[in-house]
Amino acid sequence: ESAWRALLIWSSVPALVAFVLGWIFLKESPRHKILQNADEGIQVFKHMYRTNHGYEFQIGEYEREKLNEWVENQKKLPKASPISELVKGKLLRTSILVWISWWVLSFVYYGITYSLPLIIGKLNNTSNNANNDEISYQDLYVAAIAEIPSYVLAVFAIEWKNLGRKYSVILSFACCALGCFGTHFFSRSLFIWFILFAKFWANSAFAFMAPYTSELYPTQCRATGLGFASAASRIGGMIMPWVIVRTLEIQATLPLFVFGVASAVGAVACALLPYDTTGRTLDLAEGEK
Repeated sequence: ESAWRALLIWSSVPALVAFVLGWIFLKESPRHKILQNADEGIQVFKHMYRTNHGYEFQIGEYEREKLNEWVENQKKLPKASPISELVKGKLLRTSILVWISWWVLSFVYYGITYSLPLIIGKLNNTSNNANNDEISYQDLYVAAIAEIPSYVLAVFAIEWKNLGRKYSVILSFACCALGCFGTHFFSRSLFIWFILFAKFWANSAFAFMAPYTSELYPTQCRATGLGFASAASRIGGMIMPWVIVRTLEIQATLPLFVFGVASAVGAVACALLPYDTTGRTLDLAEGEK
């Protein structure tokens, strides 16, 4: 009885360590700090620039004067709720498509992870042992290893102008759909390879979607937009177990077929998003470059 309590406590330690280190070492957003106090905001910006480039960034009197003018203009603007900004004008369509994409992310990624042992158990119970077509539970480790190179792919692909954020996410969803459909329609001997393929691209979609989402929204509602997107993904994760239980009763690989359909929907939703953000200056109006 105490084992699960100990596991829960130890699994919470990394988050606690991250909280303490973040509280001590992380700096406030320079934009937020500048709006409070221009001099303090400039110091935060200089610290970030020195950390990233290795040398001091010099700000002259002219730049300081323009910065103070910008601060005064920002203070005169009407205070709009970041939440209302998400559903106003052209951002409404963007928000709906982003929420669908994030819903699919959790629904598919955690769905594959959660359902895989159950699917393997059901497949083995219905397999013909004479044909030696049972799937080993050790294959779960093989599928988990597929997530490691997906992060390496994300590092390089996300800044490649010929692919960028948008098409990286579309490609990830589409390939994940193909992997899920493959487990349903092809030979059981290929099952674990299709799972490995699907998990690789599902994890890649997560890695690509976070920066893409944050760059789609204007600065004043960027954090709120990413927060609502994350909330949408949690809803997908909550619904996922119910779908698995119902579909697994019908056929062993039917949950994976459903995840394939959901991934295809995610690819379409991302294709309908207004633009790619690779190389764009933040806060430009739609259509500007």
